[in-house]
Amino acid sequence: MADTGKGHRQRLKERFLSGDAEARTEAALLELLLTYAIPQKDVQPLAVRLLATFGDLHDALTADLPALCAVDGIGEHASALLRLTAWIGRNYFAQPSAEPPLRAQAKDITRGTNAVVLPREMKSHAAAPDEAPAEETQWRARSSYTANNASKAGLVEESRLALLTFARLRDVAAVRQELLDGGLPQRSRATRETIVRVIQERLTTWHPPAWACDDLVASAEALDAPDLRLLLLLHAVRQDALLYDVVHEVIWSRRQEGVSAVSRVDVQRFLDGALPSHPEIDGWSVATREKLAGNLLTILRDYGLLQGGQGSPTKQIVEPVVSTRAAGHLARLLAEEGVGTAAIFQHDDWRIWLLDAARAQALVMAAGG
Repeated sequence: MADTGKGHRQRLKERFLSGDAEARTEAALLELLLTYAIPQKDVQPLAVRLLATFGDLHDALTADLPALCAVDGIGEHASALLRLTAWIGRNYFAQPSAEPPLRAQAKDITRGTNAVVLPREMKSHAAAPDEAPAEETQWRARSSYTANNASKAGLVEESRLALLTFARLRDVAAVRQELLDGGLPQRSRATRETIVRVIQERLTTWHPPAWACDDLVASAEALDAPDLRLLLLLHAVRQDALLYDVVHEVIWSRRQEGVSAVSRVDVQRFLDGALPSHPEIDGWSVATREKLAGNLLTILRDYGLLQGGQGSPTKQIVEPVVSTRAAGHLARLLAEEGVGTAAIFQHDDWRIWLLDAARAQALVMAAGG
């Protein structure tokens, strides 16, 4: 039975604020929201009842007042809070009309609206590689650690389907709708919603320019998709500060030491060592940390950086075969982020693919960079 006291509510709030993926499911989010309207009562069953009645979080928040009040346990305060939350989201976080279309749609993605991938036909407004950007461009995570990657693995096939669906429909709202309505193979709509959210976090929250979207779509369209895993690895790692540090401090370091294996224990040790500089880790439960450690390795395995069975606690480090096209993609990203020409090949991002500076430069030169 759930703890109905203040302690449970406080832990629920703290887990959400720390980025715990298990505290950001539809049921958990709805439960947390209800705690602010219904004091001193276990609202978890009510959250489950609302989802069962309306189907998903969106429909529960946007249901009309009579339908909400017809649900046992929903009173005036709770229904008002749900409607208020939906109204604020709809009216204050809508797409700004004055923004360039590419940037505006990318922001819509981060706010959980309709877009999954960006239109490939849109032109990039970014500075040319040999020009200094007008302002600093940040296309990578620079935040605290989160446990977001505890929820899903690499989702390679699902990401490919999302990219191919956009290539066919050319409409971001239609793409999302098709994926949720059965375009993904998972039977549960809640699972499909989680998958779409994860794909968005990894591929679009950084407001990608049109050329980067073109590269992603082209990698999905290739028959053998040789670059898809490389680009998914690159962007998933760049968009998650924890995963970035695990690749560099665990995978790359062990590779440099001549060690070819990595385990969940190695990731757990890293988390222990990172605690002083990342106190948010202390808010994660033991179960979340264990799940996260295993899932981070599974993500890297799915993208081809590691090898090993699904249930195996130990994975083998594998050096990816990096194409000249993928190398050119990363070099252009770094250039448009403002990294100077002389520093591009020294950048730590190449270590995501286990490349040193000399090999990175050779690949880019071969690509005509």
